[in-house]
Amino acid sequence: MRFVIFACVVAVGVLVAGCGDDATTDGGSDTGHEILDRYDPSVPGEGDRKVLEQMKKAGADMSKPTDIRWYVYMPRTADAQAYAAKAREAGWKVEVDEGADENSWLCLCSRDAVPSLETIGKMKAQLASFAGGTEIDIDGWEAAITK
Repeated sequence: MRFVIFACVVAVGVLVAGCGDDATTDGGSDTGHEILDRYDPSVPGEGDRKVLEQMKKAGADMSKPTDIRWYVYMPRTADAQAYAAKAREAGWKVEVDEGADENSWLCLCSRDAVPSLETIGKMKAQLASFAGGTEIDIDGWEAAITK
């Protein structure tokens, strides 16, 4: 399954695509991802809009629900477990794992939805609401290309 990935590079304004062995690398990088586009991360919603454009270019049927995954990080395991419980109560699928930096915890939250700017905005707002007073970082999202 191919994903358009926004999560790992939000701060630098780069969109990448690829998953596993099916991806091409960019400039000798060993990440397994190809840079698709660049955007200005200071413009609200610009990254989301660009991801949706790339999904269309990749052949996604934007009228069909697809798996949308969000990367939400927090500093403590107890916070991640509490966050995951709230998200699950609201119907999200959630996997909790140690963050790659080993100093944070990842809640990988997913659900099927029809991809649009409105949907992405609502999902982001709902995910933020689960935090309560907990410090979180909603790092970004990725979506399957559903044809």
